Amino acid sequence: MKDTHQIFDEYFLSLIEPLKESNYRSCGCISNDIIRFSEIVGFDDGVFIGEVFESIFNEIDTELSRYQTADDTHQALKINLLKSISMVSKCYEETNKTELYNALKGMRLTTTRFQYILRRQCKIKQQTPPFPFQLR
Repeated sequence: MKDTHQIFDEYFLSLIEPLKESNYRSCGCISNDIIRFSEIVGFDDGVFIGEVFESIFNEIDTELSRYQTADDTHQALKINLLKSISMVSKCYEETNKTELYNALKGMRLTTTRFQYILRRQCKIKQQTPPFPFQLR
């Protein structure tokens, strides 16, 4: 039977491929799985990690559907997030949570800066409504 840390390591590994493919919706779902599993086994740090991941990936997914981004800006975001996930996966087991906090803080800051870049420098995509309007 696998222990909690082995399962967490698998969750972190499963985040890498969708992130490389810019599939942030899938990353959000995996983050939700991390939250659910952590709640079941009573791993409070896991709930916190999953909540941070979920908020980050859901916000990125929303912003990317709204704004046209430059490839280099988007690529820099992915690289920073991959580095941060790698850091989180290495330090979540340690008793000193300073590195874990710094890795999660780095992810949050990277995402926030990305959002500000989008809002200041990128054009809003032309969006069609989800259903046609009926004029009467």
